[in-house]
Amino acid sequence: MRQSRKVTIILSIVAAIAVWAYVIAIENPPTTREFRQMPVQLMSVETLAQSELALLEGMDATVDIVVSGKRADINKLTREDMIFTANVFGLTRLGEHWVHVEHALPSSISLEEIRSESILVKLDHLVSIYKPVNIYFEGEFEPDTEVGNITIQPEQIEVRGAKTLVESVSYVGIDIPVEDVEALGSTLLLPTTAYNAQDQPVPHVRLSSGFVEVNATMYYTKTVPLITEIVGQINEQFEITNIDIPPDVTLRGSRSVLARIELLTSEPIDLSEITATRSIPIRVALPAGVEFANRSRGVSVKIDIKGISMAEFDYESSEIMAENLDPEHSVYFNTPSLTLRAVGREAVLAETGKADFHLSVDLADLGLGTHTVPVVVTYDKIMNSVEIDPMEVHVTITVTPEEVDRSINEVPRRRGSGYDGNDGGNI
Repeated sequence: MRQSRKVTIILSIVAAIAVWAYVIAIENPPTTREFRQMPVQLMSVETLAQSELALLEGMDATVDIVVSGKRADINKLTREDMIFTANVFGLTRLGEHWVHVEHALPSSISLEEIRSESILVKLDHLVSIYKPVNIYFEGEFEPDTEVGNITIQPEQIEVRGAKTLVESVSYVGIDIPVEDVEALGSTLLLPTTAYNAQDQPVPHVRLSSGFVEVNATMYYTKTVPLITEIVGQINEQFEITNIDIPPDVTLRGSRSVLARIELLTSEPIDLSEITATRSIPIRVALPAGVEFANRSRGVSVKIDIKGISMAEFDYESSEIMAENLDPEHSVYFNTPSLTLRAVGREAVLAETGKADFHLSVDLADLGLGTHTVPVVVTYDKIMNSVEIDPMEVHVTITVTPEEVDRSINEVPRRRGSGYDGNDGGNI
């Protein structure tokens, strides 16, 4: 009796398994499955440029979905099998727009639910600005080494896109792996990235060059004593208060050449020609195959005297006044900064600041595009000389946002046609 009951239990289990296998393998019942954060691809983005517009928000839009189908089909379904798109064709106005989401699924799969059926995109003015290329080194340098003879091409890159994003870009950066720079020189092709002032990448802007070619050489360095002779007498109307002579310099070159150099002697510094507090470059006849290392480039003797002095002031391009700019245009300064050097009486310079100098550029008769214009410096105080470096800046002139809006609003409407001023269909 007990043996018969055990057989019955075993047969029941086998029967249940057989029924389950039949339902799964033969009947293949329908089921559902949820996918979250499915990316939405934006279509016809390039047509926005025809209206001088660019995407500011919406490029990273996603949707959550629920799909249904036979269990076997659902189980093998991947995210890559499904495509979701939103077409921005026909959008011609600034601001926010809701755009319908379309989908493409395998024929055996049905879309049960989508959250949501439209995505929000935001349009901004399309602008472009040239930004400098900054280089950074990744990795650790070996002791007494440095990279030199660095050239990059191009040195500036055009950043194009939505006005808000483009104006947040501070520079275009490239990272150079230290281990890739060799003593005989290296040519590297490195990717570019736009960064803001906080050194964070700025997404969704287009760079005119995705790569930069960099040439660089790894050098050995050595610090040696420097002997500098002071000759001549300063004019009697001046008095020397301090002379700062660097005791040594750092050189770079091959290890074998540097090993033969124990000290260097510079050309004498003649005081008879000194009429103002200044730094005099030190001239040294260097052996073949040797040059100053980065830390000693521009090495000089600092001579402080009473009487005439020199002051330097740094200006950002935003401090330059644009004169005679067409009211329908906007200007962007591609040159990031300038340095002004003023020479005059010490008492005058002591009471002189940046605000005493007015920097301007004359943009009269200049049309849209990029131009090179001279910088004009005006001031009221009496100076011996005033120099600005650089003497010219690069500017890009574009149409003002207000003029773009006005030109769009003035598009004629056809009575009774349902035409709403858009270049394309309504979304």
